[in-house]
Amino acid sequence: MEKEGINLEFWDKIKYIISNPTFFFERIKDEESIWKSLLMYIMVGAFFSFTGFVFSNLFMTFLTRGSGLRMVSGFFMGGVGYSFIYFFIFGIIATFVYSGFMHALIKAFKSDKSYKDTYNVYTYSMLPYLALSTIPIIGYFAIIYSLVLMVIGIRKVHNLSIVKSILVCLLPGIILFLGLVGLLIILLWHLFSNFSFLIFPLGL
Repeated sequence: MEKEGINLEFWDKIKYIISNPTFFFERIKDEESIWKSLLMYIMVGAFFSFTGFVFSNLFMTFLTRGSGLRMVSGFFMGGVGYSFIYFFIFGIIATFVYSGFMHALIKAFKSDKSYKDTYNVYTYSMLPYLALSTIPIIGYFAIIYSLVLMVIGIRKVHNLSIVKSILVCLLPGIILFLGLVGLLIILLWHLFSNFSFLIFPLGL
């Protein structure tokens, strides 16, 4: 018998993750690999990254039309284009890193589910953020919605309490943020130490 969890098609997943996330995660919790969620992440991310780049390009062209800023606009849009590419690639890598941190916490809470279950929850939950992140202002709030979906998904797939699900979804972000801040402080400290003799000559 075909597993119930793998019957949803692409547009069904888009529909249900927005309209009925509890039902959605119930249906996809039996997917046997990460490939469907990863492919969907790549497709949605590539489409909206390209769309965001095109609209940014059109907007800058409109602003600089008939002015002497064409060259500046070209350099700016070239940078924006590369930024979209870099952030898209970084986002794919982040799906593995962040879900890995999440799964470490999940194992600490004694869940018997595998890493692919955690990965699928994370990746599917990030789809609304991918779709809305290119919209000014709204994009900043889209990550909150994706986090809410993530909590629902972790609770449904791993059978954890709401408190544990929230911790699983938020703690990795907090740890990674604090780690990056600590790394930045260390780098600035070493940079200041190496060049302090230029700022304070003769030990003054």
